[in-house]
Amino acid sequence: MSFGSNRLYFHGGEMPGYNSFIGYDPINDVTLIVWANLALSVDGQLAVNCIMLKMLDKIYVESPLKQRQ
Repeated sequence: MSFGSNRLYFHGGEMPGYNSFIGYDPINDVTLIVWANLALSVDGQLAVNCIMLKMLDKIYVESPLKQRQ
């Protein structure tokens, strides 16, 4: 996954009622791990994807959420 000049290598996993996201940015030496015991958020998205995007928005100047605007 890349957004702006940032590149994140990731893997996600899911079991009924749970999901996870693990991402690593080797350039900035950033690792982000998100675990959730809620499979879907209120809007039907994977809960960890919603949390992950919000966290990356706080970590990076160029973030996935800022690209969507």
